[in-house]
Amino acid sequence: MDDGEIYKHLDDLYTKVTDAVCRQTELLMESSKEYQTANEVGNLYKVGAIGNICSVCRPAELFSMLWFMCEV
Repeated sequence: MDDGEIYKHLDDLYTKVTDAVCRQTELLMESSKEYQTANEVGNLYKVGAIGNICSVCRPAELFSMLWFMCEV
């Protein structure tokens, strides 16, 4: 396991968790009435603001998921 395999496994895990969190963020934005309304009327400021809020929350969720998985 010392030939870089641990790093590869952790990198793969990080990629999978990141992808899953991104998919959940997209689903959250798609299900948000506020986001849908802003998108329909072309309010790019509000669409961007909602996207930024989701982006800010993502790193904390990602860290929590990785920490939980490493403890298991």
